[in-house]
Amino acid sequence: MTDSLPKANDDSGQPLPFFSGHYSLKIDSNGRFVVPAKYRDLLGDDIYLYVHTSSKDGMQRIQIWTPQNAKDDPWAYAARKADAGEVSHSEYTTYLSLFTPVTVDKQGRLSLPVELRDIPGGKSGEQVLVGCGNYLMLRTKRDWEQSIRSSQKAIDLFNNRYE
Repeated sequence: MTDSLPKANDDSGQPLPFFSGHYSLKIDSNGRFVVPAKYRDLLGDDIYLYVHTSSKDGMQRIQIWTPQNAKDDPWAYAARKADAGEVSHSEYTTYLSLFTPVTVDKQGRLSLPVELRDIPGGKSGEQVLVGCGNYLMLRTKRDWEQSIRSSQKAIDLFNNRYE
């Protein structure tokens, strides 16, 4: 089924990582969690964390980006806005500073910086890592379950395609 999912290509025609599925995980008291092997293979060495505040519910969630996938997403979009004069250079560089570089260690764990451990999806305990196409998102189990419930009508619509 995942082979039929939409895949974007980079400038050289190589497919970009596509993140789907969701995994329950535990964040330890040091802010570490094991990245599922399938995601580790797609992430590579350069990983950036970004705290996104939803305009819909005001909740903060940690997003995980790779430079390849962000090419035409947050960074390129912000650069276009700065080039067009819609935001100042200072606003643009401030936005870029909100992306925190991290790495996955030899045990397959990602460590959240201390300042991100108070974000709901970054707190120690059970969380859910959700594939969102071109990025990953950490969500609380409760937040994820609520999202499933509130999306049930759309999920049913998508599922009805196969009946």
